[in-house]
Amino acid sequence: MRPVRLPPLSPVIRSVFPNPALVGQSIRIFGSDLGTAKGTLTIGGQSASITMWTPYFVEAVVPPPSPVIRAVYPNPAKPGSIVSVSGINFGTMPGTVMLGTTSLTIRSWSPYFVSVELPNSLTTGTYTLQMTMRDGQTTTAKITIS
Repeated sequence: MRPVRLPPLSPVIRSVFPNPALVGQSIRIFGSDLGTAKGTLTIGGQSASITMWTPYFVEAVVPPPSPVIRAVYPNPAKPGSIVSVSGINFGTMPGTVMLGTTSLTIRSWSPYFVSVELPNSLTTGTYTLQMTMRDGQTTTAKITIS
């Protein structure tokens, strides 16, 4: 009789504790066949910081949710004007806002609303507005300067 090579076992998640969990809280994911080598874990689209990995459970820290820009207004905007950015998960502490390679002056910052001042020197065209949160996460939107 000739030996037959079996395919590797697929990991199975059986439970998560605690569930629900808060951002920054440690969780344990219990299961089987999780492997002996440390893998990656994504929660809500974000990479989680893994503190322990075994074939039967993984311990990780719940990451903050991704920031999302919902609207930029006015759009189109004029050089020198104040632009408002609305969305979610911007955090309470100001990060940075870039328009192409130009750093914008932040007038106000909240978890859902950011106000920035556009430079007078902007030329017409479509730009990528990039917000970088204090924790390093980024989100982008297009804005037209007219």
